Amino acid sequence: MKYNFNQIEILAKILTEIRRLTNKLQTRVNFKWAIISIIAIVSGALIAFYIQPKLVQIITKYLFVAKPGHYIRKRHETKLLFKYKIYLWNVTNPSEITAGAEKPKLQEVGPYVFSQLRRKVNVEDNQNEDTVSFNFHNVYTFDPKLTAPLTGNETVTLLNAVIVSSVIKILFESPHLLGLLIEAMDIVFENPSSVFATMKAMEFLNDGFRIDCNHSEVAVKSLCANMRRHDALKVVGDNVLRYRWFDKLNKTTDSRYTILRGSKNIQDVGRVIAVNGKSKLNVFKDKDECNVINGTDATYFPPFQQREQTLWGFSDRSCKSFPLRHKKMKRKFFGVKTAHKILNFSDPLQSGTALAANTRIQVNFMLKRFPQYRIFSSFIKDVIYLPLLWYDEDFKLEKTDLAIIVSSKMSQFFGTFTGYMLIIVGVLGLVLTTALISQKYIGERVKVGPVQTETVTSK
Repeated sequence: MKYNFNQIEILAKILTEIRRLTNKLQTRVNFKWAIISIIAIVSGALIAFYIQPKLVQIITKYLFVAKPGHYIRKRHETKLLFKYKIYLWNVTNPSEITAGAEKPKLQEVGPYVFSQLRRKVNVEDNQNEDTVSFNFHNVYTFDPKLTAPLTGNETVTLLNAVIVSSVIKILFESPHLLGLLIEAMDIVFENPSSVFATMKAMEFLNDGFRIDCNHSEVAVKSLCANMRRHDALKVVGDNVLRYRWFDKLNKTTDSRYTILRGSKNIQDVGRVIAVNGKSKLNVFKDKDECNVINGTDATYFPPFQQREQTLWGFSDRSCKSFPLRHKKMKRKFFGVKTAHKILNFSDPLQSGTALAANTRIQVNFMLKRFPQYRIFSSFIKDVIYLPLLWYDEDFKLEKTDLAIIVSSKMSQFFGTFTGYMLIIVGVLGLVLTTALISQKYIGERVKVGPVQTETVTSK
């Protein structure tokens, strides 16, 4: 079978045309993928550097700016649920302490658990100054189930806080009245044998220490007149005063706070600018710098905190601002990585919302040895600091609220992840299609010499 030159030339032209059409189609496909890659890069950049930050800004504003209708305002104006745990320090050797024979020996008894509902009331906004003012209202309810196996019927020996605080105050501030005070204490407390009192735990928590002012002696009248001016004592009967731990806490309204809402600067959210209408305290006479109000009300914290930053919280009950410094970042709360900051008395949080928080404070009294009063005259040391109790105020964010925080964090993560993945895929696609187009362009520019043809004879 013979193929002449014309037949071979026609076949070559057909193959060349097929190859040209194929190359043209491939070039169009390459250009199409190049355009898609560029679109992916642009879209990823928009998501990562514009849409996602804007989304975070919108979510942050809703969650943490303390304006009416926003999440944090709704949350704080309904209720904040705490667990309040009290531990009493039982003195096991009161007679030996009084005689000066031994140092104090203490036994921790507790916890006695109370449910604490805290909410913000009397709320007023100032639009021009971007502030909100409110009072904290607290309600405590004893929880016997969480207290078990303790019942409150445990017998404990505690410091008599009324005797100790009254005597030490007069000893340092008005020593010329000491004799009058000692006479009054012996009458009111019926010649106490020590600075301690033995009672049931729930008797201390429910009834506290009572001061019967139904006496005609001048010393008692003077003492009771002075005590009535003290806000830690409450009139509970006919000329009877009481010191009870919960009298200043339960079903009470605290001082009035004025804080910034954070609309103008999110890092200012919750910052206390006034308490009871005053921008400074008037507590520390010799150290005016201690009267400065610094930090938030400890229920708000600004978002986007870093580990090296120190957070400040202000407590009106303690008349002091407290710093919170970073300790570790390894703790997880329901699977969410959190910052762990501790309160140092010498001294969310990434989300700006506290997922879990504990305030632990111990109440100590100073015992001073002095000869004028027999129950203070024989302590083993000149000065002894003895605790009455300590408490743990425990807060955990409810799961429904945690879900909102987690959702906002996840949307932030997926927004960033999606943006960067689109950029990476787009760059890889653009590099690949550019290489293919370049290879084709170079191949078309290579010149091929004339093909030698000859007649083929089939035998």
